[in-house]
Amino acid sequence: MTTQFYHGASSKFAIFSDDHVSGVNGGTSVVGLINRPINKEVFNEISGASLATNKITLPAGKYFIRARAAAYLTKRSRIRLFNFTNNAVMINGEPAYSAGSVQVYCKLSGVVDLWQETTFGLQQYSQAAVASFGYGVSTLDGASDEFVRVTVEKVG
Repeated sequence: MTTQFYHGASSKFAIFSDDHVSGVNGGTSVVGLINRPINKEVFNEISGASLATNKITLPAGKYFIRARAAAYLTKRSRIRLFNFTNNAVMINGEPAYSAGSVQVYCKLSGVVDLWQETTFGLQQYSQAAVASFGYGVSTLDGASDEFVRVTVEKVG
């Protein structure tokens, strides 16, 4: 696994994802905004960080966060990091567009400074509803498929 760090080698980080067994697509996209599933703690060396019910909890601190989520045939799409503790958007992602037979990844990155323990999740807006694979197409190669990844680096 290759990871570029924001702060340096001494940073602590955690990786969370939405993984599916081979042959299971990423799910049905809807028109509008949805909370994306996050079902796996891939790696976690941040004390107090946790994953429960598709939401990530972080202790107070400063973090560099990167995330990506798959989109297929959803037309216009964007992800955002949503703070459920304070009911606010933390980071808006870059716009993406998927039409034809191209799967794209909506992406975001940014620094957040948390003054208290905070629970957040990844939300995705899509312009088009696509049954079964709007949120990612399985490769069918026998390996698990990752449709969402959130990388959190503690930088302060």
